[in-house]
Amino acid sequence: MKQMILLFFLFISLPVFSQAYEGSPCASYENSDLKEQVLSGYIPELRFNGMEVYSNYQFWATSSLKPDVKKPTPKKEEEDYEYKEKVDSWTCMYTPYSLTDYDSKTAWVEGATDDGIGETVFVRVDSQKPIVIWAGYGKSKVLFEANGRPKKVKVTVWAGKKGEDPGAAWEMFNVSDLKTIAHHEIELKDKNAYQPLSVPKHKLKADDNFTMISITILSVYKGKKYADTAISDIKNQ
Repeated sequence: MKQMILLFFLFISLPVFSQAYEGSPCASYENSDLKEQVLSGYIPELRFNGMEVYSNYQFWATSSLKPDVKKPTPKKEEEDYEYKEKVDSWTCMYTPYSLTDYDSKTAWVEGATDDGIGETVFVRVDSQKPIVIWAGYGKSKVLFEANGRPKKVKVTVWAGKKGEDPGAAWEMFNVSDLKTIAHHEIELKDKNAYQPLSVPKHKLKADDNFTMISITILSVYKGKKYADTAISDIKNQ
C-alpha cells in the first residue's frame, strides 16, 4: 500500500509539458466579418488564448493564404502531441501569428485572389512606443522579390478593454469594444529589412487598457512571380 501511495504522488507531481497541447488547426482563411468591422471602425471582440496561439490568430486578418507547401510527415521519434502541434503550425503558417513571432523568415500573406489591395491585418503592439515593420517576405532575397510588398498602407490605431481570466493557468483574455481612435496613410520603402512604421498621434481614454494597430494594404510593389503580398514582422523597437 505504501508503494502504491508513493507511486501515486510521484505521478501527480510530474510536470505537464507539451502533452497538454490542446490547440487546433486553422480552418478559416477569409474573414468577411472582420472586413466589415474594419470598415465600420468597431470590433466587438477579439480573443487571445496562450495555449492555442496558432488557430486564434487566423481571425486577426481579413484573409490569409492557405499553406502552399507539403504537409509535415510524422517522424518515428515524435510523440502524437508533437506532430499535432507541428501540423497545426503548418495550417497557420501564413496567418497573423507569423508576423508576431519576431522572425523575419516567416510572414503573414494575404489570401485574396489579387495583390491584396484592401486586405487588413492586426498586430498586438504598444502603440505609444516606436514600432518597426518588415514589409515583404524576408526569408530570402528571391522570395522577397517573388512576392508582393505593401507600398502605400493605412495604419490604424485601435483601443479597447482587456478582460483577464484569473482562473486560467495560462495567458488568456478577451479584448472587447475595439474602436478606431486614429489613422493615417503612409508609403513604405521597398527594402528587405526592418524600417520604422509611423503611427498616427493619438490619445487613450482612461478605461482603454489595450491597444492594437492594423495595416490595410492600399498599393503594392508587385512580385516578380506571385500575386501575394506579405509582411514578415511588426514589433515594438
